[in-house]
Amino acid sequence: MSNAKTQLKELLDGLGLSQACAVYSSTQAGAGPWTSTVTLTLPEREPIAGVGTASRRSQADISAAAEALAELAADRATEAVDWAPIYAEAQAGDALLKLTGYLATGLAAPEERSRWLQLHESDASLAQVFDRWFDEGAPELAMYGRGLGEKNKATLVEAIIWRRYGARVLGPEALEALGELREALARR
Repeated sequence: MSNAKTQLKELLDGLGLSQACAVYSSTQAGAGPWTSTVTLTLPEREPIAGVGTASRRSQADISAAAEALAELAADRATEAVDWAPIYAEAQAGDALLKLTGYLATGLAAPEERSRWLQLHESDASLAQVFDRWFDEGAPELAMYGRGLGEKNKATLVEAIIWRRYGARVLGPEALEALGELREALARR
């Protein structure tokens, strides 16, 4: 059986990716153990890092590769998710974002409303919301982990916006809900 560093190399080969997608760096504190870090950069994903420590540099590299492979396996588990219903909810969530920008109180001029939307509805901005909600322990995000790419994070946030605010926006408390949504997205 091959070691984790070899398995990582074989995985990259199997995906038709360059070995440069896995960058190793190692340090040794005096005569102490080696610490190796491998940073795995794959298309359309956030980088994955694995860290390993061992008495020999080669063993530290293998430990780091094993940790990166485990993280990648956890990330790949999300690929089994049925994204079709999430995309449908995300479209509705995107509509709520637009309603929030244009109808929520507090933004008087059309230019202010457009600026708010430009600032808050981009994939990058929504991915930051995902990271914040994930750090806050949002149960809807627990199964996805941190390894999602920016677009998937944004899609999930839009879907959650629909789940959290959709019924209220369609109900009698619509303006209050849009105001709360604007505040929830604006917090940094």
